[in-house]
Amino acid sequence: MATLFACLVLPPSVDAGMFRDGERVVFLGDSITDGNAYAGILADWYLTRFPERDIRFVNSGVPGDQAWLAARPDEMEDRVFSLNPTAVVVMFGMNDCRRFDFGPSPSDAQIAARAKNLATFREATRRIATNILDRCGPVPLYLLSPHPWDDNSALPQGKTGAEARHPDFYGKGAAMGAYADAVREVAEQIPGATFVDVYSAVSDYYRARRKEDPVAAFAPDRTHPGRDTHLRMAVEILHAQNADGVVSDIALQGTNVLKSVRSAVSEAKALPGGGVAFTVLERSLPWVFDEATAATATNDPVVAALDREMLAFYGLPDGNWTLWIDGAPVRTAGAAEWESGVNLAFEPATPQHRQAQVLLRARETFWKEKKEKEAGHTRVRRELGHYMDAKGLDKDSREDRIKAAGEAHIDPAYETWLRRIWRYVAENWDDIEAHRAATIAKWPALREKATPRPHRYELKPSLGSVRQPGQRALLNGLSAEASAD
Repeated sequence: MATLFACLVLPPSVDAGMFRDGERVVFLGDSITDGNAYAGILADWYLTRFPERDIRFVNSGVPGDQAWLAARPDEMEDRVFSLNPTAVVVMFGMNDCRRFDFGPSPSDAQIAARAKNLATFREATRRIATNILDRCGPVPLYLLSPHPWDDNSALPQGKTGAEARHPDFYGKGAAMGAYADAVREVAEQIPGATFVDVYSAVSDYYRARRKEDPVAAFAPDRTHPGRDTHLRMAVEILHAQNADGVVSDIALQGTNVLKSVRSAVSEAKALPGGGVAFTVLERSLPWVFDEATAATATNDPVVAALDREMLAFYGLPDGNWTLWIDGAPVRTAGAAEWESGVNLAFEPATPQHRQAQVLLRARETFWKEKKEKEAGHTRVRRELGHYMDAKGLDKDSREDRIKAAGEAHIDPAYETWLRRIWRYVAENWDDIEAHRAATIAKWPALREKATPRPHRYELKPSLGSVRQPGQRALLNGLSAEASAD
């Protein structure tokens, strides 16, 4: 496979600011990254918020990976440098902090292994970070701490009490904090590296949740977190970037547009019988989520702060008012609530929300296909090649490659995933570059799906709820305009 020996570098910057137009963001990590959850959620935020920016996200996570494995020169070349990154997000630690060195009565050998593993992880993280900045120049580099391991005895895994504790792994949960501290130390010592404290964010999140639900869990296996935790991880990256949460911010008083942030408001006119109509073209779509994440996101003020599609009306007579968009009712609220501002980002009836859902499904389909064809391709090709060399098989023979893929030893923990990938690599030995090129060509289609469309808004009094003119003028001069029509 052809290798590019320099990263594509934008104008010098080591700021942890927003990803810019032209960015190529590579995620390097283990199975938690490979699952595309936090990386995909972050990509969705950027696609909806900045559809005009050509930003592409590439996942280089490999299940079972550890920092010292990823730090090897061949791994860095294949999984990072050959992808021309302009920004890199790195997350390791869960596999580096090995489970079987923990238990209720650790041996001296286990205690020594813990210290050695932590030191190895710290040094490997340093090598990864320095190699990226040496090869790619001053690109944004985000070093994510691992999230916690959850050894809460109350976790619902089909067992209760002490049976649910997994005593053979007792102590790993506390040890993950030391791995988070190691990442922090490295980030503080390397100019240009930004530390993202996933460990503290997730710990705080679940500590709060368990006040209401003592058995709130990360995931059944205690290693791979659910979508709500991945959402918190994406949020922490956005916080590190000082992300602006405004989708749009619009305020009207009568037909007077008082505020129009990241949006254009036009053709405002009074409606007979009270109300106002106007056309809105926003620059962004709301950040939407799959079904598994939506409930958490909707009720989470931290998420809502990053997804603010605000609409306010001043001077409304008392009563309920209904917002219609493109002829369909969207939200009914009282005059006081409208004056305070309503966040439309979590209203599923808006056409913007529906458009963002279409984008979400397209992005997930696209990324699943990309992952199936790219995940571990370069590593598997290298390992399959070594196996074939040892067995005297011909790497140019498709038949020999398929034979080797079927008989080579594979870690049973990843049997299903790896067998599929090894078979794919054996059958498509030289197509990774062509596939990557095809993948790059699909990003503009996603951005097109994210491009906002104009919509016609109408605010009307809800039937029988609004006190009619004579008590207070509808809006500033609105009644007079309606009479003129």
